[in-house]
Amino acid sequence: MNLGWIPSMGMYLMGIFIIACTFKQVLRKTAPSTKANLETLLEAEHEAQYTRSKSLPSELLLHVDFEKYPSVQQMDCQKKYQQLMRYAHLSMINLQGKTNLELKQTYGPQTLELIGQYEKNYFGFMDISIQYGKILYENGYLLEARQTLEQCLLYQCDVSKCYILLIEIYKALNDEQALNELEIIIQREMSQSPFLHKVLAILKTK
Repeated sequence: MNLGWIPSMGMYLMGIFIIACTFKQVLRKTAPSTKANLETLLEAEHEAQYTRSKSLPSELLLHVDFEKYPSVQQMDCQKKYQQLMRYAHLSMINLQGKTNLELKQTYGPQTLELIGQYEKNYFGFMDISIQYGKILYENGYLLEARQTLEQCLLYQCDVSKCYILLIEIYKALNDEQALNELEIIIQREMSQSPFLHKVLAILKTK
């Protein structure tokens, strides 16, 4: 009977044992740290619940110059333009980079609902701005579409549709400088987006 496999099996089992011991040791080291972080977070959340409500400062709100948005006489474009202008009377906030905990600690938990509504207004504003730029582009108003979509960039837009449309417009206008500048903006504003590489690939396509 061939028992030559026994040493190999022994080495295999010993390897598994060593890996298990190593994993257990790492777990012992990291678990207290993770637990401490969780306790710190829960404590901060608890304290934030008692933060006094504060009014939102003007600099937190989005200040949009709606006169920068071009208006054309084409009927479909005009309808979309009128929808866009409704946002001139709404308060908007872009909360990129801010967490709920930070907002609670700064402005109080009672203010979160108002902040959430302002953020919803911001997303709606970005969406309708991109729609307006798209319909301008589709109807041959390239310069007006460019002007509209470039306004989105001023307000830290990270929506891939906006950049893809601008890429198409800049290519149609043979504006290489604008494409180069747009690439820098895409790298910055879409750094956390799963569509970053897709948009960059479109930009690089001739």
